[in-house]
Amino acid sequence: RYGDSDAPERLDVIWADAQHTRMAALRTTERKSAWRSANGIKVGMAIADVDLLNERSFQLRGFEADDPGLVLSWAGGKLEPAAASSCRLVVRFTPTVFESTRLDWRLIEAIQSSPEVVSDDKRIKPYKLVVSAIGLEWR
Repeated sequence: RYGDSDAPERLDVIWADAQHTRMAALRTTERKSAWRSANGIKVGMAIADVDLLNERSFQLRGFEADDPGLVLSWAGGKLEPAAASSCRLVVRFTPTVFESTRLDWRLIEAIQSSPEVVSDDKRIKPYKLVVSAIGLEWR
């Protein structure tokens, strides 16, 4: 981690090598972080607001899979990169609600085993998903 633990500028740096000469990723998981993507995505942002920025729904990993809540594809929306690049934006969503009504629970049960979901799927609404991490990865 770089920066003071309370500093809004703090970032997690993941190195690609033991000598710390090549970065593999930068990310933040702090709601108070000053960091945002170039398109305005920030930690704590609701999934519906990210849908609006993308101007369409997008695909993310299901919540019973490895790497839950990770955006898999922007589905040709505004957040889709214009060209192939060695650097990519990484966004992960996390539920904010862990207690559910009986109806909510039925919706959650219907989606739990899905390996992938679409951001505007009504079955994920009870989760009240928010951005829990944003960052950049280099390949």
